[in-house]
Amino acid sequence: MNRNTDTHAAVLLFFLITTLWLPGLSFARAPDSTTEETVTIDGIKYPVPAPWMGHKIEGPSWLSVPPLVPVPRKFVENNGKVYLLPKAKNSFVAMAEQAELDGIHLVIDSAYRSAHYQRKVYQRQIKAGKTFAQVARYVAPPGYSEHILGLAVDFSPSDWRFAKTPAYAWLKQHAAQFGFRETYPESRPDHNPWEPSHWRYIGDN
Repeated sequence: MNRNTDTHAAVLLFFLITTLWLPGLSFARAPDSTTEETVTIDGIKYPVPAPWMGHKIEGPSWLSVPPLVPVPRKFVENNGKVYLLPKAKNSFVAMAEQAELDGIHLVIDSAYRSAHYQRKVYQRQIKAGKTFAQVARYVAPPGYSEHILGLAVDFSPSDWRFAKTPAYAWLKQHAAQFGFRETYPESRPDHNPWEPSHWRYIGDN
């Protein structure tokens, strides 16, 4: 009887020691795996707000001006210079040329943007008096924008007004034929802001 009691006590003591003090065992308390996502603007760390949190986008390390190609300036706002990856650019040009035949002039004002460029957008807005949270309501934080992939474009005007244009209606009907999709539509489960002017090349169907 005493021997059984001693055995039970020893087993209980061993369990308590391994549970409370020995790290790395499967029945020890798991560490908190949640980590705050932040971006740094001018030396200040800002928490990434919903809905961007958890959606960081890593652009390929080789993506720079050499593999990117310019979009014909006649399809760019103010004849500006913007770049896409070749396949996205070729599909965009084919789409824009078809739209011209249908009486629709597609014009973009943004394509590839680096995380550095995205950070400069935030710097300008914050210096103009907006808070980080106010900017993040409509602009992806650095490292969270699809533009870093070299596949996305913003049509002009690049805000909610684009949804009222014939160009938007044409894209809704025809863009998928050219591999483009509206990736921030009005109704989304992750509640990202609606960006009717933002479309991304996703490839052939």
